Amino acid sequence: MRMESAGPIIEFQGVWKYYPREQGENPVRGILQDIKGSIQVGKIISIVGPSGSGKSTLLSMANRMQTPDEGEIYFYGQDYRQYQVTELRRRIGLAHQTPTMLPGTVKDNINYGPLLRKMPLSSHDMGALLDLLGLDRQFLERSATELSGGEKQRVSLLRTLANNPEVLWASTKISLSAPCGPLFSSLPWGMCCKWFLLFILGHIWS
Repeated sequence: MRMESAGPIIEFQGVWKYYPREQGENPVRGILQDIKGSIQVGKIISIVGPSGSGKSTLLSMANRMQTPDEGEIYFYGQDYRQYQVTELRRRIGLAHQTPTMLPGTVKDNINYGPLLRKMPLSSHDMGALLDLLGLDRQFLERSATELSGGEKQRVSLLRTLANNPEVLWASTKISLSAPCGPLFSSLPWGMCCKWFLLFILGHIWS
């Protein structure tokens, strides 16, 4: 893990994001308005809000899937636009609630990022990832596109972890009866916190 500084890992300074309104209304509205704050390494933070409040927009700006219309975002104290996009997206991983599977097997999906960096996972490392979620080795040979929704969520999480991210941003519904959400219910939290900040975005459902 690379640690540029002892300060915040991510910092938002006056971040705004605008979207067009319906016809006949004012031309734009601020889905995110003057967002400020910093996040320290090792923290677990949850943002909860109604649909349309900007949770997913904030998440997608974290690794430049979108960019702020105003304001700045810093990664280890440096303007995050100064990082190469591929490097930033490896170091700040996203795990979505409704992920898209790549063609091929589960193993192909998990190894996608490491292969792009020409650093494929060893059988030992692949097994260690499966152990995190209590999955057996036979799961690797299954067709990723034929998995259930819950299985695809787990593959998405493993695919993100395979890139050895320093930050994990995760979007998931948070049940009142299961605060960690279905995607993370089997993840060993103590071990996770030693690796990276875990940032969960979601809306409450009963």
